[in-house]
Amino acid sequence: MLRVLLFPEGGAWIAQCLELDVCAQGRTEVQAVANLRDTLGLHKLFDAKLNAEPFQDVQWETPKALEEKFKSGKPWTASDLGATLSVREVMEAAGQRHVV
Repeated sequence: MLRVLLFPEGGAWIAQCLELDVCAQGRTEVQAVANLRDTLGLHKLFDAKLNAEPFQDVQWETPKALEEKFKSGKPWTASDLGATLSVREVMEAAGQRHVV
């Protein structure tokens, strides 16, 4: 299960995967999450083409600052963001989600 931290920064929304060193940004919360879904999909596709273990090159220990943001944030769901089906799919795969 992947956790996603969603937060505003510099006029954009950031969707940061906590288990992997992968993030994306967008002008809206939905766009940031959709961009993260696409980024994770591309990582998985490239790893498959290289016959590599998925996401082995983006493993990391979650920085404490991000872990604290996640713990202090509030959970959100697809309906909170007015999400489309494609965004809902990534949210279901992510499991736990928090907004700060």
